[in-house]
Amino acid sequence: MKTAYIYASITILCWSFGSYIGRLLSLHSQFLLAAITFAFTFLFFLVYDLRSARGRERYFSGFRWQYLFWGSLGYFAYTVPQIQSFRAFDSASETTLLVYTWPIFVVLIAWIVGKEKAGAGQRFRESLGLLCGLAAVGLIATEGRLLQLQFSNLAGVLWGLLAGVSYGAFSYYSATVPKQNQTQFLLGGSFASLVLVAPFSLAELAQPEITLDAAGIGVAVVAGILLNGMAYAAWTTALRETSSLGLPLARIVSLIFMLPLTSLAVIAVLLGERASFQGYFLVSLALIVVSFVLTNWKPVGETVTSSQT
Repeated sequence: MKTAYIYASITILCWSFGSYIGRLLSLHSQFLLAAITFAFTFLFFLVYDLRSARGRERYFSGFRWQYLFWGSLGYFAYTVPQIQSFRAFDSASETTLLVYTWPIFVVLIAWIVGKEKAGAGQRFRESLGLLCGLAAVGLIATEGRLLQLQFSNLAGVLWGLLAGVSYGAFSYYSATVPKQNQTQFLLGGSFASLVLVAPFSLAELAQPEITLDAAGIGVAVVAGILLNGMAYAAWTTALRETSSLGLPLARIVSLIFMLPLTSLAVIAVLLGERASFQGYFLVSLALIVVSFVLTNWKPVGETVTSSQT
C-alpha cells in the first residue's frame, strides 16, 4: 500500500497545477491546443513503451480495442468539457471544484459493478467519508449555499460535472488494466483522443482570430508530457496497486480530495482568484480531512475482500 501512496503523491503534486495549465489553454483555444497536448501525450507513451518493449514477441500483444474507448474518457471526454467549463465561467475556481467530483464516481462505479466486497462497518465509513468529500466540494461550488444549490452558470456546471463523470469512469477502468498493459492503455487513449479532437482543431485553425504562439504551444507540451503523461502513469499505477492488494479503491481515491485545496492555492497565487479565502472554504477543509480519515481508517481485525481480477 505504501507504493500506491507514493505514486498518488506524485500525481497530486503534478495535478495541483492542472487547473492552472488548463485555464491557460482555454484562454488560447478550445480544441487546437488540446490536439497538441494529446499529440505530445501520445509521443510520450510511445517512446516509453518502445523502451520497455524489449523481450516481447509482438509489440501490440497487450493492446485491447476497448482501450481506445475507455482511454479517451480520461483525455478527450475529460479535457474538452473542462475547457468548455472554464470558458463558460471565465475563471478556473468553479470548474476546478466541479471536476473534482470524479473520485466520488470512481467509488460509486465500484459499488454498482460489485467488484469490491467489504464489511458493513467499512462500507458505512466509506459512504460517510465520501459524503463529507462531496459536501466539501459542494460548499465551494455553491459558495456556501449548499442547501439552495444556487448555480449561476448551469452550462458551466454541467460541463464541469461531465468532465468529472468521464474521468471517474476512466479511473475505475484503469484499475482493471494489467500492469504489463498499462502503457498501451494510455497510449490508445491519447491516440483516440487525438483522432477525436482533430476535426474540431482543424476547423478552429481555419478561424482567423485563432493563432498559435510559442507560449500556448509550450503550455500544451507541458500538459501533454507532465500532466497527461507522467502523472497519468503514476495515478493508474496507484489504482492498480490498491486493487491488486484487494483493498477498496476509496482508500487511494480519498487522497484526491486534497487536490481542490492545492489546485485552488495555485490558482489564487498564479491567477489571482480569491474564492478560496471565503469562510466556507475552511469548513470544506475540515470536511476533506474527515473524509480522508474515514475512508482510510480500518480497525484491527476487520477484513476486506475483493472479487477484482
